[in-house]
Amino acid sequence: MADLVPGKRGRLTRSQRVDRASNLIIASSVCGAIFVVAFILAIIGVIGSGIPIVAAIATGAFGFGAYRTIKH
Repeated sequence: MADLVPGKRGRLTRSQRVDRASNLIIASSVCGAIFVVAFILAIIGVIGSGIPIVAAIATGAFGFGAYRTIKH
């Protein structure tokens, strides 16, 4: 019956939100750096275009996650 009482079970504390946001920003920055290097290498012809595309998508996903964490 204790499960029926509404509470703050799903909410993160402020310090948990800060930690999550900083981890997401670091991950987004690393993926952004990987994207830039891979994009330059793809232009030169050393690697294919798949890695820069995946890195760009990951950068956007991590950035959006950080934005949502900071916003709420």
